Amino acid sequence: TACEKDQDGMNEAEPGELNVSQIDPGEGSGGDVLIVKGSGLGAIKSVVFEKDSVPAGFNPVFNNENAIVFRIPDTASGGPQNVIFTNKAGKTVKVPFRVIALPTISKMSPVEVDAGTQVTLTGINLEDVSKVLIDGTTDEASIVSKSKKELVLTMPASTKSRVKLSVTNS
Repeated sequence: TACEKDQDGMNEAEPGELNVSQIDPGEGSGGDVLIVKGSGLGAIKSVVFEKDSVPAGFNPVFNNENAIVFRIPDTASGGPQNVIFTNKAGKTVKVPFRVIALPTISKMSPVEVDAGTQVTLTGINLEDVSKVLIDGTTDEASIVSKSKKELVLTMPASTKSRVKLSVTNS
């Protein structure tokens, strides 16, 4: 049986003065765990990474008045930005943070290419890619276009028959 007062398992703290004294670590990439310390954190309703308004999921059952733990979303945009904490009373606090948005490739099309072939890489955090090399060489692909989820390249000539690509961001 469960307590009758416990409707949903949520932290039942009343919203108080919202204060963040520490976010650890001060930078990270998608999937990294963040620990935020302060006061009035038990009534947090939402955590949002400001750039592109990316929400971070968290389990309020594991949080208390002085700490909240959550992961950086894989879809968080890179660079300096604020993490916005909002409590049940609608009070917000912004905390500076730097997201390291590592490029992740999930698909390449076409997969068999020759020199001069245009290739589309699909994934996430591709807007900040500065260089694509054939791994283990200095043969560099030309970047035709890039967005957060897509990178279009023109492949260079190579003497290798099967290669991996080395993708670098700023």
